[in-house]
Amino acid sequence: MSEMTPDPVFDTLARFTPDSTGVDPAAILFAAGKASARTPVMWKLAVSVLLVTNLAALGLFLLRPSAPAPVVAPIVVPVVVPIPAQQPDSAAPESPVIPSPWSLGALNRVTDLDQFPKSDDSTDIRSASAPLTPRSALRGTID
Repeated sequence: MSEMTPDPVFDTLARFTPDSTGVDPAAILFAAGKASARTPVMWKLAVSVLLVTNLAALGLFLLRPSAPAPVVAPIVVPVVVPIPAQQPDSAAPESPVIPSPWSLGALNRVTDLDQFPKSDDSTDIRSASAPLTPRSALRGTID
């Protein structure tokens, strides 16, 4: 068997000892993940534009000069008031108009249901014969 010659690189690596004050592997992985993530710029731009427009609108609203209210002259409209003509004393007074008991005004004044006008019972719509049925038309007689 042949004897192996020692490699100087391996000898140098073998002399290294671990040091606890060195690099933190968790911190390296966290920093690598954070650096690889995309940074969305569009929403930051949209929020900035909205903020600027809101501030501009607020500034225009607060700093605008207050305009005095316009003075409106009142409009004068002529009103024609009819004056009833004087009736001669020789004319006979008119008889008072008695409203129909079926008028809306008469029905609104009635508070007791027994005071409503009664309908005529002179026509009796009931007949003593047989009632009207669909087959009575086939018989030729309608009751």
